[in-house]
Amino acid sequence: MPAIDFRTIRSHRGSQHSAFEELVSQLAALETPAGTPFHRKGVGADAGVECYRVDADGSETAWQAKYFFEFGNSQAQQLTESFDQAVASHPRLNRYIVSVPFDFSDGRVGKQKSQKDRWDDWVAARAAAIAPRQIEIVPWSAFELTERLSRNTPLYVGRRTYWFDAVHFGNDWFESRFAITRAALGKRYTPELNVDLPIRQALTAFARDPAFLRKVERWADQIDETAHSTLDHMRRALADGDVSLVSTLEDQLHAVSRAIRTTSLDTLDTLPFEDWATMLDATRETLGTCAAKIWDLRISPSGDNNDIRHGVYFADKLHEVIGEIEEEISSPENRCGNPRRLLLTGAAGVGKSHLLADVAKHHIAQGFPALLVLGGSFSDAEPWRQIADLIGLTTTTPAEILGALDAAAEAAGTRALVMVDAINERQGIAVWSERLAAFLETATAYPRIGILVSCRTTFLPYVVSDHLDEAALPRIAHPGFAGRAAEAARRYLDQRGIVRMAAPHLAPEFENPLFLRTCCDLLDLTGEREFPRGLAGISSIFEFYFRAIATTLNHKMGLFSRSAIVEGALQTLTNAMVEAGSGYLPLHQVLTLLEAIHPSQGRHEQSLFFQFENEGVLAVEPVNENGVLIELVRFTFERLSDHRIAERLLDEKVGSGDPALAFATDGPLRGYIIGQDAHRFAGVAEAFAVQIPERYARELPDLIEDEWERWSVAHAFQQSLLWRNQAVFTERTLKLVEDLSEGNQSDPLLSILLAVATEPDNPFNADHLDRKLHPMTLAERDVEWSTAATGIADEPDSPITTLIEWTMSNGLEALEPERARLVALTLGWLTSLSHRHVRDMATKALAALFVTRRVLVVQMVRHFADVDDPYVVDRVLAAAYGGATRSYSDDGLAELARAAFAAVFDRSPMPLHALIRDHARGLVELAAARGVLPADLDLVRARPPYGPGVPLEEISDETLAAFVEDYGGTKLRDEICSSAIEDGDFARYEIDPLAGRFLLLPREDVGRPLDDIYEEWRASVIAPFPERVAALDRLVTTVKDLRDNPLGFDFLDRPARPARPGKRDARKTAESEHKLALAAFEALLDEAGQQEFRIRGFGYVERAMWDPDSFGSHPDHTGMGARRWVAWRAHDLGWTPERFSAFDRHVHNHGRMEHRIERIGKKYQWIALHELTGRLSDYYAVDGNWRYPPQPYEGPWQVGMREMDPTVLVTHTEQRDNDRQGATWWSPLAVRWWHDPPPARIAWMSDRQRDMPDPVREIDVTDPEGRRWLVLDANVGRNQWVVIDGERVIHRMTWHKVKSLLVSTADADRLERLLVRDAGDRDHPPETDVSSGMYLGEYRWHPSAASSRGDWKIGKRSPIGVMTTIGDWYIERSGHDYSIQNSFNLTVPSPALMDGLGLRLAEGRSLLYADAGGTILFKDPSAEEPGFSAAVVDRAAMLACLEREDLELVWSFSGEKSAHGGKRHSNGWGGMLEYWGIYRLRGDQICGKLRFEEKSPRGEQLAQFLASG
Repeated sequence: MPAIDFRTIRSHRGSQHSAFEELVSQLAALETPAGTPFHRKGVGADAGVECYRVDADGSETAWQAKYFFEFGNSQAQQLTESFDQAVASHPRLNRYIVSVPFDFSDGRVGKQKSQKDRWDDWVAARAAAIAPRQIEIVPWSAFELTERLSRNTPLYVGRRTYWFDAVHFGNDWFESRFAITRAALGKRYTPELNVDLPIRQALTAFARDPAFLRKVERWADQIDETAHSTLDHMRRALADGDVSLVSTLEDQLHAVSRAIRTTSLDTLDTLPFEDWATMLDATRETLGTCAAKIWDLRISPSGDNNDIRHGVYFADKLHEVIGEIEEEISSPENRCGNPRRLLLTGAAGVGKSHLLADVAKHHIAQGFPALLVLGGSFSDAEPWRQIADLIGLTTTTPAEILGALDAAAEAAGTRALVMVDAINERQGIAVWSERLAAFLETATAYPRIGILVSCRTTFLPYVVSDHLDEAALPRIAHPGFAGRAAEAARRYLDQRGIVRMAAPHLAPEFENPLFLRTCCDLLDLTGEREFPRGLAGISSIFEFYFRAIATTLNHKMGLFSRSAIVEGALQTLTNAMVEAGSGYLPLHQVLTLLEAIHPSQGRHEQSLFFQFENEGVLAVEPVNENGVLIELVRFTFERLSDHRIAERLLDEKVGSGDPALAFATDGPLRGYIIGQDAHRFAGVAEAFAVQIPERYARELPDLIEDEWERWSVAHAFQQSLLWRNQAVFTERTLKLVEDLSEGNQSDPLLSILLAVATEPDNPFNADHLDRKLHPMTLAERDVEWSTAATGIADEPDSPITTLIEWTMSNGLEALEPERARLVALTLGWLTSLSHRHVRDMATKALAALFVTRRVLVVQMVRHFADVDDPYVVDRVLAAAYGGATRSYSDDGLAELARAAFAAVFDRSPMPLHALIRDHARGLVELAAARGVLPADLDLVRARPPYGPGVPLEEISDETLAAFVEDYGGTKLRDEICSSAIEDGDFARYEIDPLAGRFLLLPREDVGRPLDDIYEEWRASVIAPFPERVAALDRLVTTVKDLRDNPLGFDFLDRPARPARPGKRDARKTAESEHKLALAAFEALLDEAGQQEFRIRGFGYVERAMWDPDSFGSHPDHTGMGARRWVAWRAHDLGWTPERFSAFDRHVHNHGRMEHRIERIGKKYQWIALHELTGRLSDYYAVDGNWRYPPQPYEGPWQVGMREMDPTVLVTHTEQRDNDRQGATWWSPLAVRWWHDPPPARIAWMSDRQRDMPDPVREIDVTDPEGRRWLVLDANVGRNQWVVIDGERVIHRMTWHKVKSLLVSTADADRLERLLVRDAGDRDHPPETDVSSGMYLGEYRWHPSAASSRGDWKIGKRSPIGVMTTIGDWYIERSGHDYSIQNSFNLTVPSPALMDGLGLRLAEGRSLLYADAGGTILFKDPSAEEPGFSAAVVDRAAMLACLEREDLELVWSFSGEKSAHGGKRHSNGWGGMLEYWGIYRLRGDQICGKLRFEEKSPRGEQLAQFLASG
């Protein structure tokens, strides 16, 4: 038995003590029979044991590890505490194993007891202490441990190797082995090219990465949280129906979340995806029944109420969440979490090697074990022995290596990965075809190891034997950059310093990383930094690629370029393929052909074949022909091969002649496109469809006389449209698009026009579209364009989605001016759609495009100014404004302001649309704020009030009577009237709130004293008529009587003394007299006179006459007048049921608030509503909302009529405010929780060190680049949720927050004393009052931001002036903004910081704040990095500002941690530890101290807590 020195055990979690505990737990697990429950307790939460098992009779065996090397009184005391705790926590414990790393000596020194005696005494004492209960206490000392580690079985051998081989299997060793493999990969691994593809998520699941496990846990969270927020609404909706269905649904949802939560996520365990999916399917069925019943109620005559509407909405929301989770549970990527062996397949060059290297790097970076070896390194011998040699362990057996990896994986709590890349390479068939099964089987004995191998798809039949089917060896295919080519290319080109390709549609070949790399290598060799501007069409792209190959190989092989050896070799191979009638050639033939062109003389570096294969031009594939394995060669990129073959065939069979002859019935090329073998040449047919128009100005279908036979090439023709040279598009091309369109497209011609809209050389690009759309009327255009484009928008691979996403990614980059102009035209027209998501995203994309292109913006503003569609004019101006605010440059801003001024304020009549005015004004205001407004532009004219205005006209019943629609023979009010007049959602939630903001009081009366208005009215309307004077005097008298007999409450809800019975009678009499007097007075006035009285007299008589501080009251526009006007104007704009009802009936949405695609009629209603805002604002005053007197109209933000914020150019942030959020550089506290019993949770709560933030480290932080920041504001909260008896309950709550204030240096001490003694000011300091309705880019300079303030006084006796440091900005995804994926909070600098640091919103799409030079000085890191929202400021800049302004920063830091338990909604509570402190800068250090206060539970709370278990 070998000697083992336990003092040399490798460190784990930072200590040898933890390592010894982990070793003992691993050995205990090995001694636990399969199927026996085994539980680890976790670090710091052992409750007297490290681990325990539950035997068949229910009894428990537990292990306790103590890493000390003697057994004295101190050690005995520690062990006693652990034993007592174990006894208390484990009532079924009957065997207690104590592990120590030394043997108890039996030798005595004098009268001293030996360690063996002390141990025996301790055991006896413990037995007596727990009598009559009996627990066997067993020692595992060094001897017992060494005996186990010396056992000659793989898992024991592996643990000895791992824990006591300090040189190998540690994280540094794994990193060093990966570095060697990475060097061998060379250009095949480029970390900068990483794109988050679904395939990467599959391997995250396979690795049992913590991110995957958190995702699984999050499914249960989503179910519980959504159930909590939806079921009550559904229950209320069904209050008069079958409520029991909701209870059934609730039980099913809780059963699913309970099943997920209670599933062990240990790497040894299989996740029951199928069971979960079955449960969710049953849940979805019940939900469907509930939703159907709620919907039946919704469409019933009494169904128009909030409870039922909410029920519909929340049922949809629940259905959406269940669907998302079902999709995730069923996804092949997540299912990869179960198998322990996996085969990654894929074509050559798609990035398999890159992917495996990325997985290895990520796994090792987290401290997890992973090995990656390359298949090309193997020879024809046993693989595991070769792996040992490759990783430098030539004297270590494979069993020792695998066992050590298994131990490392168990210690890390994840899988150890052994990956072999490209088992097809070199002697792959010989090495693996007969050995792969045994290779995999060898690893089966090590359950914590995952084996991942990759193989090129074409080699699978020859490397992977038939009996290794997908059940024995699951597999997943790598798709390359499929669907993400643009993003991947952008990252890669940025990393290599090459200008990005400026086109929305990338050739599919660019989805292959190898193809992209080869093209970039040519640019490097030639010293160019961008792709040729004329690189249009697949033919020229392949030409460029072959030039790249030729240049690269000429350079590598030292060939004379003018000899064209490489080009000749490629042409020779093409000719041979044409002659063979196949894209494949036998390997021996290829070698013969290439050697004849350039003999290698046995040197691989001079071998054309070797270089072609190495560069990915050629690929070798094995083929089994009649039992004989033959290796065939093809061009790696099949389209490339097809195009070379097509080119050669056209050269040979057509030349400069008529291509129709070659494709005639007896023509030599007919068989390639028509006939029983034509399917073999589908790729060549597509190449013909590209090359024939380019070379002969003919279309391939036109070469086929028979119309039915033309359908044989329809697919080839359609595929050619995007990849041909765009200059060869003709009217005939478009006619063929229509004639040969497939039935699954809503408008194939429009789809093609949109796809080519941004191509400068295409005669049918956006200019063609614009020439058709621009002269149309609003209604004509919506019939012909808006409705059709809406139908295309959500189709798979929609050209609209492609364009918007491409512009969002590339709009700020260098683009050729003509393409940028075409993009702007197309996006501008897309803003006409009633598809809210498309319209909002097109606006945002257009704004991004406009940031750096002022000349283009001016051109577009002028171009769209006279378009008959306010939807379009508004959003083009909005995008212009948004883009302008996001650029620091003032170049061209004056001309842009002039264009906006001319488009709106010089136009007669001026557009009524409030947002058109608003966005044009914004551009003028921006130029003025930056000091570049042209002198001849009058800023006053760009600000309200606009023009004299006229009262809002009344819409007659006769006018509305004409707005009817035929519903199956019955004519009823049409959908516009139903929505805008008949108490529809639009009327209630859009029109009424707007109308309620505008008073009937004319705007010229704003600011006039109420008594002046009253007296003027009285003199002109009342005084000339004695009977009116008398009636008014009587009314005034009755008001005085009312005020002399007040009610028992006032309008401020202050309590008043109860009125005596006599007083109550007097009040009733006064009320009756007042009612009669008011009626009598109004009877003397006609309808117009009554309205005038309500506007100018009533509020004064009722209130202001008696209370000089009263603002009086004025009637507003709420009511049928505004509703009827909107309905009339929507029809006046051109909406009719004949034009649009068919489209509107097919618009489907989910829930009342979910209007992603709206009826086209809703577009007309929105236009009318914004024009109503203009009409009302031109003539009427704005309500002051009781706080203020009537106000002048300032802008649409004042009345809540702005829509999306065009200055926010992102769709989401990385904000992650959730319980599982880990540490970040700006919030470094990390917590680790275990399922502890109640006493342990109380101990945790009371512990002032564990899971406690260090305030200084939470305030003074450093980012990964080493830059120092100060945290000004943060709010971090995490809860520990557990499932007890199927109920989700909290066990721990913890939060802490950072707040800060600026104060003058002279007042800093006073402020600190105030915050120390006043918890209110400390816990709730003043906040920045950020103006409501303001755009983010308007902060600090625009009139909408005028009310933003951050200076306050706090303290009652001697107030102290302070300034806030941050403001909270909430960006909401709502019915008014579908460009935001999810609502998010953003922390912005306060006015004091904006001014003191000279901050402005950073250029481009960033949500950070920079100084005038563009240096970021303030940010919310969660805008770009996952984590809690917070505010940080550059430390050096902030300190300089404080010194310059004679200010000081004072922080308050507070938080709490509390222990919870018991049943859901119970009072179980274990207490709370509160802490707080005030921190200040002392020199260069942040100083302060925390104060603690522990709050204890009441007796019944503690009893429920302790009973929770």
